[in-house]
Amino acid sequence: MAKKDKHTLIIVDMQPTAFSSAGNSKTLTGCKRAIKKAIRNKNPVIFVEWDGKAHPTTSELTNLTDGYNRTFFVNKYEQDGSKVIVELMKRKKLPKKPSK
Repeated sequence: MAKKDKHTLIIVDMQPTAFSSAGNSKTLTGCKRAIKKAIRNKNPVIFVEWDGKAHPTTSELTNLTDGYNRTFFVNKYEQDGSKVIVELMKRKKLPKKPSK
């Protein structure tokens, strides 16, 4: 068996009600491919949302992680969400190396 990657996949601002680019078919295809790879490799997936209660990530992506226990959501309330991402990764002890 091949050695699994130790990465965390971070999906940012894929909320079609807030960002029209989140509905771009090429972007969605790339995100879906990356999510499936992360799950296959047992890597965590973080969805970063701008006010996620008002603008949830598209279900085309979140449905792929239904039942996957290494899925996390974090809300950001300013453009730079790095602080909340790092806090979550530290709290959950997630791999710090980003997915390729």
